[in-house]
Amino acid sequence: MDGLEDDISKLLNDEKVAKYIDAERADMLVSQIRKRIDRLSEIVMTQHDSQDITFSGDVGEDEATSYWMDM
Repeated sequence: MDGLEDDISKLLNDEKVAKYIDAERADMLVSQIRKRIDRLSEIVMTQHDSQDITFSGDVGEDEATSYWMDM
């Protein structure tokens, strides 16, 4: 993700794009994109490894089947 902010800034400040998006709006877009990238990075870094997930205590398939047959 490093350098992405610069790449987007260059793209939005291109003279062809500048006809449609002024510099202030381009800066705001880059800032918002940076915030979203930072937030996604935080989420990824706080996710638990899937190996930590346990299914002990869950209803087993055979138990669910027997419950259904008793109804």
